[in-house]
Amino acid sequence: MTRRVFSGGVDNRSVSEALITWACNPCYGDMMSARRIPPSRERYEKKNPTVSFRVSLTQRQRLKAICAKSGQPLSIVLKEALGLVETKVDEAYRKGYRLGLGRFELPCAGCGKTTTIDTKNHESARETLKKAFSTWKHVECVRSAGITPTITT
Repeated sequence: MTRRVFSGGVDNRSVSEALITWACNPCYGDMMSARRIPPSRERYEKKNPTVSFRVSLTQRQRLKAICAKSGQPLSIVLKEALGLVETKVDEAYRKGYRLGLGRFELPCAGCGKTTTIDTKNHESARETLKKAFSTWKHVECVRSAGITPTITT
C-alpha cells in the first residue's frame, strides 16, 4: 500500500480503492448521474436547438476569416447567410415561375393537331384548359359509373 494525499487528507489505500470509495460516497453523488437541468434551460433548449455539422478545414478557415472581418460570432454569420440563401431560393422560384409562363403546345388526342395554350393570357389559358379537360373524370368517378378506366397512349 502506498500513502497518498488527497484533498480530504492522507489516505493509506490504493488509488483505485480511494476512487471507488469517492465515487460511491453519497456525499459526492453518483459520478454517472446527469445534473438536473432547470426548467428554464429545458425551455430554452427546446426553442433553440443545437445544429451541428462538419466542414472541411478550408471551409472552417474561411468561416473564421469571415467572423474576424465582420466582428460577428459564427452563429450570427450563419443566420445572415441563411437569410441570403432563402432570398436566393425565393428569387429562383419566382424566376422559374415567370419563365414557365408562356406558350406551349398540346397534341389533340383525336386528330393529332397541336393546340397552343398561352398562359400569359390567363383567361385564354383557363378557357382552353377547360375545353381540353371537359371530359376528364377522376378514376373513382369512372369506376363508380361501372366503367373500367383505360389508359390510351
